[in-house]
Amino acid sequence: GGADQDRSRVYLLVVSCLVCGDPRVAQQFLSQYPAFFSYIQDFMWFKLTLIQEEGGKRPNAGQGGAEVYRLKDLQSYLRQYPS
Repeated sequence: GGADQDRSRVYLLVVSCLVCGDPRVAQQFLSQYPAFFSYIQDFMWFKLTLIQEEGGKRPNAGQGGAEVYRLKDLQSYLRQYPS
């Protein structure tokens, strides 16, 4: 039905975010679907999957204006939330 199609579409979007590796696209996804990750572990894996280290090769990352998400970016993000 309609709900299953919507859910499948959202899962397809999150996989597309991870494949393209552009943190701006991932942030847009998170803005559009803020409740998608119901567990912090899932959210952290999503963020970790976006990381590209120096010299790493990821299709489309850093090309054509795409940003590259580094470990230091994730660390900066996490510092916003004291433990």
